[in-house]
Amino acid sequence: MGSRNFGPSHMRMPRMPEARCTGMQRVLVALAFSGLAPFLFAQPVPQLWTPDMPIDALMNKVPTSEVPIYLPDTSEHHTYLPNGFRKATILEQDRWLLIRDEVDVERVRIIFSKYPTRNGVFDGHYWLTRDRLIELFRMDPELNREDIAWEVVLHTDCRNDRQVATLFHGIEITHRPRVHQALVHDSVKSATPQEPNAVQREMLVERLALLAPEPSATDPAPIDDRQARLMQRLDSLAADTSTLRGSPDQDRLLAAGREQLTRFTMAFGMPGDSVVWKVLDRHPAWKQVVVVADWTGSMYGYGAQALDWHTAHFDRSGLVWFTLFNDGNATPDHRKKVGSTGGLYDGKADNIKGLMALYQLVMMKGSGGDGPENPLEAVLHAMERYPDAGEIVLIADNNACVRDMELLELVDVPLRVVVCGATHQVNEQLLNIALATNGSLHTMEEDLHNAQVERNKRGDVVRLPDLNMKFAKPVCEDGGVGHITGGGMLTRYGSLEQALKERRTAEALDISDEPLQRLPRAIGKLEALKALSMNRTGLATLDGRLLKNDHLRVLEMDGNDFTELPAELAAQRFLVRLNARDNRIAHIAPQLANLQFLKELDLSDNPLGELPDAFPSTRMEVLKLANTGLTRWPAVLKRMRRLKHLDLSGNTLDVVTLGPGLPRNIEVLDLASCTIAEVKLNGDVPATLRVLDLTGVPLSPEALTRLRTALPKVKVLPQ
Repeated sequence: MGSRNFGPSHMRMPRMPEARCTGMQRVLVALAFSGLAPFLFAQPVPQLWTPDMPIDALMNKVPTSEVPIYLPDTSEHHTYLPNGFRKATILEQDRWLLIRDEVDVERVRIIFSKYPTRNGVFDGHYWLTRDRLIELFRMDPELNREDIAWEVVLHTDCRNDRQVATLFHGIEITHRPRVHQALVHDSVKSATPQEPNAVQREMLVERLALLAPEPSATDPAPIDDRQARLMQRLDSLAADTSTLRGSPDQDRLLAAGREQLTRFTMAFGMPGDSVVWKVLDRHPAWKQVVVVADWTGSMYGYGAQALDWHTAHFDRSGLVWFTLFNDGNATPDHRKKVGSTGGLYDGKADNIKGLMALYQLVMMKGSGGDGPENPLEAVLHAMERYPDAGEIVLIADNNACVRDMELLELVDVPLRVVVCGATHQVNEQLLNIALATNGSLHTMEEDLHNAQVERNKRGDVVRLPDLNMKFAKPVCEDGGVGHITGGGMLTRYGSLEQALKERRTAEALDISDEPLQRLPRAIGKLEALKALSMNRTGLATLDGRLLKNDHLRVLEMDGNDFTELPAELAAQRFLVRLNARDNRIAHIAPQLANLQFLKELDLSDNPLGELPDAFPSTRMEVLKLANTGLTRWPAVLKRMRRLKHLDLSGNTLDVVTLGPGLPRNIEVLDLASCTIAEVKLNGDVPATLRVLDLTGVPLSPEALTRLRTALPKVKVLPQ
């Protein structure tokens, strides 16, 4: 990258004077669009285009024709890939990628408008043709062949911008079904949908080996050995947690990181638009940022764009961490589960070398599979790992369904959603994510904050005033559409037998007041279970049957014989509410501190004695500890920054101090029936406090009067 200026314009194909190109750079440019050298040399067909080819030589190979208006042929032998007016980015690439292995290409046409003309001359199609070809060969290097019939077609009936915008601009591929030759049995190993074929795997390993060279590599080992060695090397580099910010070698290391990023983008391509760059550039005030980036094949360039912007504005950049997700580490599609799809990785933004290694390692681990992605699982992972983040910026694929919209109810921080790959319409799921989290939506030119939208009875967006955006519900692979999850009541089943009849959809089960010796094994078969009530059943232990389901949001287990909150409950990482009052609980496993999404916890009427320091605190809003034998103020309460309602009634606390020890956002503090001899005021009481219940506390009327005078905005009970 050197001393070149940074900005949105550099997101196109990097241009370098021939004299300055190193041998490595020439190799990588060739790799970017034509495959690896060994694979290339085996191809007898000449290429249509090479990076060093003059534009005139390219246009001599591609004849141009003109028609008033070119109408697409809707027959099955034609595939159309729109670009948009004056754009090179290829949209809807899956139209081609899903069929390319089943057809043979006969002709490719590049179609756009002969508009505008200047002084009667039109020559803009030269550069636009080249740029579209670059994007086409990035998408599918096997199309870079001279033996395909190539043609540029220009619309000539072009009167004004509005009329031209209605015409088709893009690429037409004409093809015929491929005739498959019979294969010798076992001569070719078939690949699973997530497993790249041998050539693709070889190409990926070779490209990444060039970006992360191994000095000791001398002989061509088998592909499995080379891949394992490369992943071990990348894993070691990615594990480095050092930072270059403020180090004596900062400038040198930053320049080296930029150079490696340049080589990466040359090998794997940058998107034709610069939406991530522009959005970050428009929001310099974002600080302590976690970038959550879709790191599957079509999105590599957008994630790299974020790091590119960060290195270009290093002294003022607010980017601190990156979380990458690759849709499950090549997990077979049928095994992907909402909330536990996996393929989540983290890196520090200020360790450029380590983050570049992480980029490549995550590519090796997997690059997608089915169409839907798991961005909300990645967001929740980032929320857990970086609870003090200032902003979470989600780099999202506009052209993919969100498989885990049901997790949206757990996201209680604003998300800055950057829409990648959008042209005329924005994925309505991404709008819903921004709206539901009180966040914002960002496209190339516009930012949407605090939107007030109108919806029809089906929930579709009808109107978004004063905004130049159109929205569409994505049609997902299961035949459904993405939608925002509702906040209504779940259908509750009153018996296990009834729920098992609807085991794939049953979301709530109430088996309270049924005498049980153990938890029924069949509960593990309820795949969608979100709420389980098992109050007053006589249970004393939990076992692995419950843990087969990791979707639980609500667990009620009041009035049983539990003596502890066991470590196994930590597996229910998405629990929002846990009721376990009126048991015999005296111990809380330290692993439960990992329940970072827990908002409500009721442990009243249990012989706790004290709260352990390892206690769920990150998102706690309601905590009830009435009659739990507490004799001192729990120190962990100070860490509960979101706690609004605290019930400590019926405990022996003697002296209570109202001041900095209180949760900063406390609204209701219930100390009724405590044996409190004195309430002290020490420092500032949180301004959010509205109710202080001292009913039944042995304080004099004078002491209560002093408190009411000192806290005029607080309702002090009894009145």
